[in-house]
Amino acid sequence: NRAPNGPPGSRQGLNDYGGFMGDGDYYGYDGPCPPWNDERVHRYHFRLYALDIARLPIEKPDFTASDVLAAIDGHVLAQAEVVGTYTLNRQLQG
Repeated sequence: NRAPNGPPGSRQGLNDYGGFMGDGDYYGYDGPCPPWNDERVHRYHFRLYALDIARLPIEKPDFTASDVLAAIDGHVLAQAEVVGTYTLNRQLQG
């Protein structure tokens, strides 16, 4: 699976969680993936920001979520959040 391409000029940031994959430079998003043997339901937060600028002033190719949050500071017009729950544990699935 691959995420759809964004608008022209958009870039994918560095996903901070990729360190466990070896070199730590993982570009992309794999989606919710709780441990297979976990005994709880996990919550996943997804945020969307409406900004007053068309492009963030981030030039480095290996930017992180922290870089993006710093760059949008002062430019957020509105934001929305969706929280979803997910588990691989069949006993906890409703």
